[in-house]
Amino acid sequence: MKDPIHVLLVEDSVADARLVREYLAEERDGEFRVDHVTALAQVADASRGRSPDVVLLDLGVDDSDGLLTLDRVRSVMGGDVPVVVLTGVDDDGVALRAVRAGAEDFLVKGEVDGVRLGRCIRQAVARHRRRPNEESAEPQGGVRSPDLEALVAASPDGMAVVDADGVLLFANRAAFEALGLKAADGAGARFPAPFKAGHSVEVELGGDRCVETRAAATRWRGAPATVVTLRDTAARRRAERRLLAVERRWRALYASEHEGLAVVEGDGRVVAANAAAHRRLGGGDETLIGERIERRIPGFRGAQPPGAPARGAVFLESSVRCAQGADACVDVVAAPMAPEGGGASSWVLAVRDAGPRVAHRRELAERHRRAIAAARQWRDACEAGDPAAFATRLAASAADALSAAFAGVADVDVASGGVTW
Repeated sequence: MKDPIHVLLVEDSVADARLVREYLAEERDGEFRVDHVTALAQVADASRGRSPDVVLLDLGVDDSDGLLTLDRVRSVMGGDVPVVVLTGVDDDGVALRAVRAGAEDFLVKGEVDGVRLGRCIRQAVARHRRRPNEESAEPQGGVRSPDLEALVAASPDGMAVVDADGVLLFANRAAFEALGLKAADGAGARFPAPFKAGHSVEVELGGDRCVETRAAATRWRGAPATVVTLRDTAARRRAERRLLAVERRWRALYASEHEGLAVVEGDGRVVAANAAAHRRLGGGDETLIGERIERRIPGFRGAQPPGAPARGAVFLESSVRCAQGADACVDVVAAPMAPEGGGASSWVLAVRDAGPRVAHRRELAERHRRAIAAARQWRDACEAGDPAAFATRLAASAADALSAAFAGVADVDVASGGVTW
């Protein structure tokens, strides 16, 4: 029969110590022998004769508190005994610092049971017993486990070391956050995300969490293992969905039969245009792509030259030179798009047919001209004849002329030739 694993429990709470004894008693009968001390001052005496196989340490005891407790225990034991922290401090930062300071594992009271506690102790002892041979077991030119551990702990990306059975051996804080785990769920737990050496695998972990894993074979404390890097891709996924939605809206607008849309590069050349833009700027099916925009919209370059610093949207009304020789009138709204890293601005042009509005404006101007001419005629006639009679006729006729000239038009202010209506 194998000798039991000798556990030195450093715990100032009698109730917690009793619970640990009960947990370990539930495991394989006689597998663990537990000695209990309540203060660091008692650790050296308890270790005389034969050192324990593992120290189970509460960070807050009668004569010490925090990570200093871990440092003092490791100093007393000379680094020859593995230390597993079992404490009431549920803090991932403290857990990471404890592991960096030499703890084999970090467990939180209230989050462990007998099975998990026993497994953690067994793995800590097994890892520690393999350690003297790890340097000779490392392949020449490979990364030594202490070096790999320091690299993993310091990495800003999530990194984890997993054994051949898929059990998590070590992970940094970024990996815990990416996987949605607490430090207490760490070493000894099953690695929750699939991975494949030499490949990148994107994994949805439930909710809004998504990670990409990349894996490479290595050795960890003398045994084959895999180092897995994790990148949180949830933010990228959200951004991709937003971009896709924007692209769909843009494509719907771009395909519109009513809005003419064109993209003009900083040198003034048209690089994209929808069917409506071709009709309004090209007069038919002829292509605008590659042509300089000022050939079709002469006023655009003068209003805001392509390549000039973006100062906001430009509004233009311009005649359009069509290839068939006909002229048309359009309204143009040009919005600048500043490229990343500086350089010349490109432009998005929205082009609308201004023909009906311009025709209506011309008709109003013509009505205005006729009304003014009629008023002047009546004025001249009145001055040459009977003032009273002509004044009466003038008032009636001018009212009729103005009503006809501005039929259906409201709020028009007309001034011409010194005569204001």
